[in-house]
Amino acid sequence: MPPKVELVRDWMAAARQDLQAADVLLASTPPLPESACFHLQQAIEKALKGVLLLNDQRPPRTHDLIDLMGLCERWLPGLNQVAGLGNGSQPVRLICAIPILLRV
Repeated sequence: MPPKVELVRDWMAAARQDLQAADVLLASTPPLPESACFHLQQAIEKALKGVLLLNDQRPPRTHDLIDLMGLCERWLPGLNQVAGLGNGSQPVRLICAIPILLRV
């Protein structure tokens, strides 16, 4: 397997692991939504950086999901609209983007 593909798979596997952690935290008694949100943010960030790597782009050293989504829009057209960013809304709806990103 080419090194690039292996690297992208590693990033996506890490994103899936964060998504699983969020599921566990939300299913716990009592639920831990703040911790789950941290892992959801991490899942999105890692998946977006994987998309950049897949397309021969070096991911920037940032945790800003809006910036990362802007960089990935070229390869994932409509991503900003799915996440509700096209209308100036808050990035809370970024969670919608996780399934799209993890299919890459």
